[in-house]
Amino acid sequence: MRKLNHYISCMSLSLLLALLLACCLCAQTGTTSLRGSILDKTAAAVVGAKIKIVKTDQGLEYETTSGGRGEYQFLSLMPGTYTLVVQAEGFRKYEQRNLELLVNNPTTVNVALEVGSTTQTVEVSAQAKTLTPQMHHSV
Repeated sequence: MRKLNHYISCMSLSLLLALLLACCLCAQTGTTSLRGSILDKTAAAVVGAKIKIVKTDQGLEYETTSGGRGEYQFLSLMPGTYTLVVQAEGFRKYEQRNLELLVNNPTTVNVALEVGSTTQTVEVSAQAKTLTPQMHHSV
């Protein structure tokens, strides 16, 4: 009887561990990232621009500001469809809808802001191209 109870306890523990492992494996999902530069029409960096991305289907919002060279980045994002909004004093608001961020596929979106009132909006609805770094080899 003791051997039977011990066997049942071991089997129960094994089943529990297998279920926990399965849950952990299912919970692991890949992420993605978005980065780029905010420039004006002369290719000068726009420092301190407000950059916001919104995950369209869930309404999640992330915000940052452009750095000293106009650069920005969002790391560890959930893949999906986003809207990118960029605003800076003295420039028209930039908005890009339907930006698809794919799992494990970093995306670069460089934005050239147009001079104008912040109440004016430049809206882009086309999909941004994903830029993939290429290595050049010399022989």
